[in-house]
Amino acid sequence: MKLSKMGTLLLTLVLPVAALAQGSGSTGGGYPRRSETPPAFDVTRDLTGTITELNAETGLLVVEDKQGKRVVLNVDGGTRFKADKKTELRDKKNLSLGDFQPGQTVKVTYQPEDGRVLEVRLKRSERKEMKDDKAMQDKAGKS
Repeated sequence: MKLSKMGTLLLTLVLPVAALAQGSGSTGGGYPRRSETPPAFDVTRDLTGTITELNAETGLLVVEDKQGKRVVLNVDGGTRFKADKKTELRDKKNLSLGDFQPGQTVKVTYQPEDGRVLEVRLKRSERKEMKDDKAMQDKAGKS
């Protein structure tokens, strides 16, 4: 008799829990359907090179990398402009394309699909770095 009361009690408690668990996944909010497309994301590339041409009015920026490949880019109102420390624009606030000049070394983050530029960062040129390193070595050698 004890066993049947225990079984009845167990069934009374377990069945409602099992029924609730069974219906919990039936709302359709679980896994995405195969026909749904995944959310879009932007592919970006970084390019470090020398500015060969720019036009602040039209937003044109042409950068040449070390291998001599030129990339034509489009700067717009959403482009961020920054400058590394030890560059001539380091202390300037609210940089724009007009602040940059041909011959400067920049790192550009852009979308290759449409050439839209997300960020232009003025970098310290390698020639200047090598010059400063040599000057520091000469100074250390004289001490």
